[in-house]
Amino acid sequence: MSLRCPLCLQALRPGTILHRFCRLHPQESGAISLDPDDLAALYCPAEGCRPAQALEEGVFLAHEGCGCLSPFWDGGGLNCARSIIVEGKPLDHWQLNALKDIGRQYPNLKEMWFPLILFRAANEYWRNQPFSAFVVMAGARSVGKTVLSLMAMSRLPYPASVTVEHFVHITPAMHDVPSEELLTTLAALNRFRQGKPASLVQHTDRDNVSNLKATFLAETKQSRPKPAAAAERMNAGQWLVYVLQQLLGQGDAAAQPVRALCPAPSHLVIAFYDTAGELWQDAGLGNLIQLRAEADILAVVIDATALNHFGVPVEGREAPDSTWVGCERLENAQRFFRGRRCLIVTKLDAVSQNGEVAAYMDAIKRSASPPQHPKQLLGSWLSQENDIENRLRCLIEQDPELQVFLVWTEGLRNSDRAPRSHGITSFINWCLDIERCWKMADAR
Repeated sequence: MSLRCPLCLQALRPGTILHRFCRLHPQESGAISLDPDDLAALYCPAEGCRPAQALEEGVFLAHEGCGCLSPFWDGGGLNCARSIIVEGKPLDHWQLNALKDIGRQYPNLKEMWFPLILFRAANEYWRNQPFSAFVVMAGARSVGKTVLSLMAMSRLPYPASVTVEHFVHITPAMHDVPSEELLTTLAALNRFRQGKPASLVQHTDRDNVSNLKATFLAETKQSRPKPAAAAERMNAGQWLVYVLQQLLGQGDAAAQPVRALCPAPSHLVIAFYDTAGELWQDAGLGNLIQLRAEADILAVVIDATALNHFGVPVEGREAPDSTWVGCERLENAQRFFRGRRCLIVTKLDAVSQNGEVAAYMDAIKRSASPPQHPKQLLGSWLSQENDIENRLRCLIEQDPELQVFLVWTEGLRNSDRAPRSHGITSFINWCLDIERCWKMADAR
C-alpha cells in the first residue's frame, strides 16, 4: 500500500516517522514508525476515544521531515507566544489554537500538524471507493483560483443540513515568519462564518513551498430523514446530502467500535492545492510537476472576460493571458495527467450583459436546469477566427471526458455581506464524484 503526505505529497515509506497528538488525550501522544499494512497506530489508543466529528477535537499528525512547516516556527524553535495580528486585530482561530496546544508538548517540532482525517482522505478508500478529491488549481494570474478555493471553504455553497469545516496550510519561502496569506485566509474564513464581508487574500506567492485549502463535509444530525426524491429531481445540494447519509451513514462517531482498524470516515474531503499563476505562465513548472503527478484532479481555470466573444477591452481584462495558459495546460494534461480534468470559466457576472450568460445565471440562481449545457455554451463562445480560442475549442470537442463549469462570485467588492459563489456546488459534487457515489450508495 503506497502512502503519501497530504501536505507535501511525498511518498511515505515504511519506517517514516509520524507524530500523533490527540486533543482530548494528549498524554497518549507519541511517535509512530509507519507500517503501511497496519495503520491502527494512527488512532488514539485511549479507551473510548473515537474519531471526532469536529476537526479541532480530533487526532493530529505530523510527518517528520516534511517541508511544510508550522506558522509558529521562527527558525530556531516554536514561538507560540508570537502575536498573530491581522488588519490590526489579534486573530483567534481554532487551527492556530490547536497548533499552540500541540506546541507546548512538541516545542522543537517544526513540521506542520494536520488532521488525521486529511491523511486518511489522501490514502484510504471506504467501501472500495474514495471519499475525497485532491485538486490542483491551474491557470493564469488573477483568473480566480484562490477565490474558488476560498469559496469552497465558505458555508454558503452548501445546504443547511451539511456541516462545513476547513483546514488551511501555507508554507512561505521564508520559513521563519508566518505566511501573511495563511493568516488573512483564516481571518476571512472567520468572517464568512459570521456572514460578514472580508478582504480577500492576496495573490498566491510563486515561491510558496505549499498552499493547501481543504474542506470537510459531514451531515448534521438534523438532516435526517433521508430525502425520498428520485435522482433526476434532486439539485446539487440534495445530492450531496443524500450521499453523505448513504456513503458515510455509518460514520457517526458514537456508533464506531473503539479503536477500529479502519472506522468509517467522518467527512467527505476536498483539498485544493492553490498555485501562483506566474508558475503556469512560465516555461518551467518547478514543484508543480510533483503536484500534478500526485493530484486526483486538474482544474484549469480561465477568465470569461478574456474571451473575444464578449468584447471586453484588453485593458479591462484582469487575466488577459488566461485563455492561452488554459489551452496549454489542457494540451499538456491530455498527454501527461492521468487523473480527471475539468475547465472552469470564472467571472460570468462581468459579462452578464450577454443574453445567453444572463439566462444561464438566472437558471443557476433558481436551481433550475440551464437552457444550455456549459460545454455547449463555452464552445459557442470560442472564436474560430482566433488561433488560441480555436485550439481550445478543438481540445474541448475532442475530449468527451472533460467537464466544463461556469461560475461567478457575488459580493467580492463593495458589499455588506459575505461573498457567495454560484455554480460551485456542481463543481464540488463532480470533484467528489457524487453521481458515482449516488449510484453505489443507492444500490446498497
